[in-house]
Amino acid sequence: MIRIFIDYLLPIFYFKCMTKNREKLLMILNANKVPMNASLIYEDTKDSFDLATIYRGLNYLETNNYVSSFVFDCKESGVQRYFTIKEESHKHYMHCEKCHTFTAIPLCPLKNALSDIEEEYGFIVDEHYLTLRGICRHCAETTL
Repeated sequence: MIRIFIDYLLPIFYFKCMTKNREKLLMILNANKVPMNASLIYEDTKDSFDLATIYRGLNYLETNNYVSSFVFDCKESGVQRYFTIKEESHKHYMHCEKCHTFTAIPLCPLKNALSDIEEEYGFIVDEHYLTLRGICRHCAETTL
């Protein structure tokens, strides 16, 4: 019975729910490798999508664990939700306040601290996000 579901029903379910628009959103997020908000995606796809389609697509993709999101408060553009492709290992980011680029931090600097918190307080951490704000190397060098 399970084999029938995996071989026959799962592909039908996937292709029925994964529309071309949603697939294109996934491809855009995957190609960029950095967090994107709906407005940034819209700027790249004005001819293909309207903003409502992007929001609905991102909601579907997050609900079905294709993407993850975090809320970031930029001093210039305000509070926005950013989306990234869901990966086995989570990522943290640095955000440049001049050029507004995100740069991934390759390792989780909180790994040991989270273990200590779980042990000391008995609190089980399901997920966490860390975004550092500042000025990237390129912007720092060009402003000197």
